[in-house]
Amino acid sequence: MKKPLIVAVSLFSLGLGGAGAWYAKAKIDEKKGADQTAQSLADAAQTVPVTFVVTPPEGTPTDQRLYLSGSTATLGSWEAAGVPMTLQDDGTYATTIDLVNSVEYQYKVTRGTWSTVEQAAGDQPLPDRVVKVEPEPAATVAIAVAEWVDKGLSNPSVTTRTGDIRFHKALPFDGLELPRDLVVWLPPGYDTATDRRYPVLYVQDAQNLFDAAESYQGFEWRLDETARDLVLSGDTQPMIIVGLGNTDQRPEEFTPGTAKSKAYVDFVVTAAKPLIDSTYRTKAGTNHTSIAGAGMGAVISFYIVDSRPGVFGKVVALAPTQWGVEPEMLEEITWNGSAWSDVRAWIDHAELGEQMKAAGLDEVRISPAEEGHNEDDWAEVAPDFLRFLFPPIDNGQLAGG
Repeated sequence: MKKPLIVAVSLFSLGLGGAGAWYAKAKIDEKKGADQTAQSLADAAQTVPVTFVVTPPEGTPTDQRLYLSGSTATLGSWEAAGVPMTLQDDGTYATTIDLVNSVEYQYKVTRGTWSTVEQAAGDQPLPDRVVKVEPEPAATVAIAVAEWVDKGLSNPSVTTRTGDIRFHKALPFDGLELPRDLVVWLPPGYDTATDRRYPVLYVQDAQNLFDAAESYQGFEWRLDETARDLVLSGDTQPMIIVGLGNTDQRPEEFTPGTAKSKAYVDFVVTAAKPLIDSTYRTKAGTNHTSIAGAGMGAVISFYIVDSRPGVFGKVVALAPTQWGVEPEMLEEITWNGSAWSDVRAWIDHAELGEQMKAAGLDEVRISPAEEGHNEDDWAEVAPDFLRFLFPPIDNGQLAGG
């Protein structure tokens, strides 16, 4: 997850302000104005060594490094593993970097990925920290991290990705504030079966699907391992799985009816899917294209099907009334017959499943969740919904479009 590089803009604006001041004063006293402007710019360009000292919360793994990530290159340009910090004898972590005086910088502390970023106590989001230093010899910033998003469970240095996984990173799109990553899992034999085309499953929240090191809570859906095993055993046909990366704009983008949700829908339908279809050997038709999500990810998946009929022919919804879902979000779904009549659905919520049946869907598979709604639970039901989406086919159907 990257954020706009605002420091460069601030410095540019400061430079413009200085130039404007020089021009005005030159009308009165050209030399005096030039001297003052030169001094102003020199002051603005002065760098100050700043030592950041971080006190981690209890339970922080001592074998993992801490990083600063922020709004300028010296703070890592919002790369999650931005500026490495060093463990001190007293258990704190420290690093010293040079910052320009009188400029505000935004930053956060991570353990190397955005799934291990700090948060406020009680599972609450933490606004970007701000630092602004004055022109003095040195400064120290003391930081106490209340909690990690993943509670210290992830290990960013150990990937659990399995198989042929490819990345399309930092895709820009008009209407989305932040660029987006796509993570693509390809089935066994993809590179050798060059005459074969594959159905595709698009899944919200790519960070949680394949790699525990990146997952929000430190454990993943295990879609890569599960899909591999099902394909090799013949329990399903081979498929391509595309993870749609999220950002900190997720709550607004996944709330149906907002401007950001409409932009996100446009991204999925007009940018992500065409990119996948043009890059990989897909079966691009509606019957071969599925979408899935959990919590608000399930709701936005409904909204995509609802507002863009004829693109996705199957949908999987996990915990569609939990994890931040408010009743009014589901009220935005019209369940219009023209959009849903040929759609097949797998859902773990009985009441909503019956509502979908009443809307006239082609097929609704209801598999009520007994308890638990997190990545581990969804990994447990992944074999069931993958079999539903991709039942085995005979050899005469291997190619197709």
